[in-house]
Amino acid sequence: MSSAREFRIAPATTRRRGLPPIGLSVFAPDCLDVTVIETGASALLFASEADASGRKIGVVEIDIFQANMIIDPDGALERAAEAAVAKVLSAPASGAVRQRARFELDDGTSGVRIEVMVTRDADGTPSTLPYLTVLALAPDDAAARGGLVTMMRSARPAWAAADTLLETLRVVTRDGGANDNVRVTLPFVR
Repeated sequence: MSSAREFRIAPATTRRRGLPPIGLSVFAPDCLDVTVIETGASALLFASEADASGRKIGVVEIDIFQANMIIDPDGALERAAEAAVAKVLSAPASGAVRQRARFELDDGTSGVRIEVMVTRDADGTPSTLPYLTVLALAPDDAAARGGLVTMMRSARPAWAAADTLLETLRVVTRDGGANDNVRVTLPFVR
């Protein structure tokens, strides 16, 4: 097993960018090329992996969204996940939603998962990364005023490096605590 590197983004960092005070902690295997995004309106982290010939195996993007919610009473998670899917499937891209589900982890983190089969990419060509999983996550912290959206696209249904990355994803809030879902795997597996 290869070693993993930890990437952390503090809630104070996102607040300074004018975003909700939500951060993250994640461990990425060495095979992933990871970029922490320091500026901009929403993106926090981007990771990708390519095979020996340079062909993309997959990409993961973690964004932050703003919403007034306490464990999603008004459907903000669903809207955030749907907006991420709409962004990927914007014409001439196309695809079909295969599954959607809501979940709640033992630590109070709630979420929505949407799985999509992408048939055409944004340029209208057949998709090279047809398997899309979108997760919208919200911490159990009313003052956070938002959550995280993770978009994972891959060439095959299973992608081990992304599995490791997402299994270690922790939502960090202003109180310094991180959700502790060590015993519960995030439900992103296809």
